Amino acid sequence: MKNTRILLIQPPLEDFYITSCRTYPLGLAFLAGYLKPHGYDVKIFNALERRQGRQIPVPAEFSAVHKLFSAYGLYSGYKYFGYSGETILRAVKEYDPFLIGINSNCTAYFEQVKKTAQLIKKYVQVPIVIGGHHATVLGPEILQLCPEIDYVVCGEGEIPLLELAGFISGNRSAPPHNILSADFPFNASPESAWPETTPGHDLLNHSRYRLGKKNLVSTAAGRGCSHACTFCGVQKVSGNKMRFRRTDALIEEITDCALKYHVQVINFEDDNLSFSRGWFMDFLARAQEIKNYNIEYCAMNGICADTLDEEIVYSMKQAGFRTLNISLIAESSRLQKQYNRPVNTRHIKNAVTWAKKHDLFTTVYLIIGLPGQTKKEILDTINFVDNLGVLIGPSVFYPVPATVLFEKCVQDGLINRNTWNQFRSTAVNMETEYLNRNDIVECLAKARELNLKKKISL
Repeated sequence: MKNTRILLIQPPLEDFYITSCRTYPLGLAFLAGYLKPHGYDVKIFNALERRQGRQIPVPAEFSAVHKLFSAYGLYSGYKYFGYSGETILRAVKEYDPFLIGINSNCTAYFEQVKKTAQLIKKYVQVPIVIGGHHATVLGPEILQLCPEIDYVVCGEGEIPLLELAGFISGNRSAPPHNILSADFPFNASPESAWPETTPGHDLLNHSRYRLGKKNLVSTAAGRGCSHACTFCGVQKVSGNKMRFRRTDALIEEITDCALKYHVQVINFEDDNLSFSRGWFMDFLARAQEIKNYNIEYCAMNGICADTLDEEIVYSMKQAGFRTLNISLIAESSRLQKQYNRPVNTRHIKNAVTWAKKHDLFTTVYLIIGLPGQTKKEILDTINFVDNLGVLIGPSVFYPVPATVLFEKCVQDGLINRNTWNQFRSTAVNMETEYLNRNDIVECLAKARELNLKKKISL
């Protein structure tokens, strides 16, 4: 009997912290949801289900920033998050797949992807394919660096992975599209299985994904982005054209999750959930029709404030949203223009006013340490958001490979394009003529201090 089993793995990671409610393996779930109706048995192994971190020595390249974090009381130490390699290997042997897929989305965490592939190949000879943003933009380098990886998916993975499975199993003679490999030439195709795919939520242990005491499921309503923010890499995987799923399919998915898995929170991982006003208002109206399931909605990646108006915010509240996360990035109009941001302070002020009126707890995201940003501009942004009376969502800038800003940072000598593990917020490794590492960590601590005072007053 032919082996039809495919194992999809979310590998462990090492860092100073992890956001536990953001470990849902949505990309793998979408892949599984597409493969299963085509006759494949699929299992998802999410190593990050084990969220308890294990303290490990701080790598030498992070020793300086670790001292700063300790001085400001930000993080307790460097940790290994996830199941052990031995546990992953045992899962591989027990399931006995004919193909293994590993998520490789973040460049900084590729080392664990590589270690996972190497460990598997040491004991089990099974083809390994990786996908995600990192895989998409650095495929040739990955294949050269890690020969244990056989295939690299470039872009969205549903159709390429299905074609690869058919090619390996002998059901397809033509090489798959959008896959790098030493076995066949690259064959590009713009075809996408989106938006008709529904995630395979049934393959996950829903007691492991919670927001507070509530079961949580992450999903996505759309893909792509028509904006041109110079620091963002979304378009490298999903393109610059927005595509949305059918609202009835989305409502069916949500209802299914509520009935079968007792899910009470739906998090949209979209970057542009409200991009199409017509689509979004239609979804919110449909969501109000299933309010008896008491579903709470959120969009943790953030919503573009320039797409909002009071009617939309009111409808969000009526549908079940309790929070509003919006992205400012920087208060400075100079920086907004420099980085092609579509949102300005007027958009933010309006959105906050509507959110307060309709009782939505609001967080405004900002970035600390952008190239060309001064310490005063960071503090001005922090104070601007603080004065709005909302939560400050600070994130330290890190360069994302293959973006316009990444190449500019390389050209200006601010980063080395080959130091992959440094491309994360907690590295704080990019110092400019205006900012040093201490300035950046000090501003991060300032934002957190203001948030703490705000929570106490609430």
